[in-house]
Amino acid sequence: MIESALLWYTLYTEVLHKEGFEINPYDRYVANKVINGKQCTIGWYIDDNILSHVETSVVDSVINNIEGYFPGLVVERGKDLNFLGMEIGFLEKGKLKLSLMPYICGMIEELEESLAPYGENLDRDYPHPAAK
Repeated sequence: MIESALLWYTLYTEVLHKEGFEINPYDRYVANKVINGKQCTIGWYIDDNILSHVETSVVDSVINNIEGYFPGLVVERGKDLNFLGMEIGFLEKGKLKLSLMPYICGMIEELEESLAPYGENLDRDYPHPAAK
């Protein structure tokens, strides 16, 4: 599993380099390229990506170029996005809403479902953090 993740990372960063992107030295899962005088940024985690640029046509072009290497991309666009469980809402200029509540609630529901067969639940008080 570790080797396949490294192979994917190597392949994907090679594609980004071919497209003129530079990997950010502080976050190896972010790449930048100046297009039409403005920064274009791609962030990714495995095969989930988030892409930004002020011009929609540039976003279209970058997506089409990457899809040339990896056909069948699923693209989500708009002012409200879900990226890795984060709900991102682009509000008025310069303002962003970020929420993890649906993701956290989903994790709690999954935990409760996994505890149910054992007669356990999360609806009780605990005398201290180390309690069962």
